[in-house]
Amino acid sequence: MVETRITITTDNQKLIDKILLLLKKEEATYQLEDSNSPVSEKVVGLMNKYASQNLIHTIKDPKKWQQKDRVDRSLPQR
Repeated sequence: MVETRITITTDNQKLIDKILLLLKKEEATYQLEDSNSPVSEKVVGLMNKYASQNLIHTIKDPKKWQQKDRVDRSLPQR
């Protein structure tokens, strides 16, 4: 079975409503995305989770923190 995806870009709410009505009658899945928020809900959820944990505030000296785990590599052809 081949999966086919269709992308429709519109700001016409009546057209969106008609398409959704058609889809409800079919065996199809759909995902609505708002162009104002291209980031998926899962990513936003993870960002909110980490933001609520105040992980940044545990880093006293960002420069030392970054240098501690940094692994430099040679640049190609140098």
